[in-house]
Amino acid sequence: MNDNRERVFVFDVACLPIHITTEAY
Repeated sequence: MNDNRERVFVFDVACLPIHITTEAY
């Protein structure tokens, strides 16, 4: 379960810049 939570956290952090870039455009 800990590994799954870490994986989701990494995915969220990777998606964060994408959302910011989309909003910028």
